[in-house]
Amino acid sequence: MATLTREQSNEVKRLIKATPAGATGAGTIISGTGVPTSGTGSTGQFYLDEATDTLYGPKSAGGAWPVAMAPGAGVVSNYHHVQVTPATSWVVSHGLGFRPNVSIVDSTGREIIGEIDYTSATVVTLSFTAAVSGDAYLS
Repeated sequence: MATLTREQSNEVKRLIKATPAGATGAGTIISGTGVPTSGTGSTGQFYLDEATDTLYGPKSAGGAWPVAMAPGAGVVSNYHHVQVTPATSWVVSHGLGFRPNVSIVDSTGREIIGEIDYTSATVVTLSFTAAVSGDAYLS
């Protein structure tokens, strides 16, 4: 997440007004007051909370709204996933918006190797030959 200045917020609001009426596709920007719910907007859209100047999106197919930009916030370029229950497949929804590097450690802290499948720009599936628990570090 990056810093959203007042000028950038005003530019986003200008873009919202310039969006053709009824536009609902991915990449379009909608706005309102308050944090968007899973029922707000469509997959791939962005949402500006006009009360806080926080920009969310893009909305995931599952209805999640990751914070894209917020006033005074720094850039988010990593994600830490904790897999408590041993499994042969971990689905990691990270919201980073790019295909990150992945480091995996088991529950004892030893680095392990798994198959990495970039399902989308915001989801990585990690597969193992045996059920394992541990942590995945994405950057």
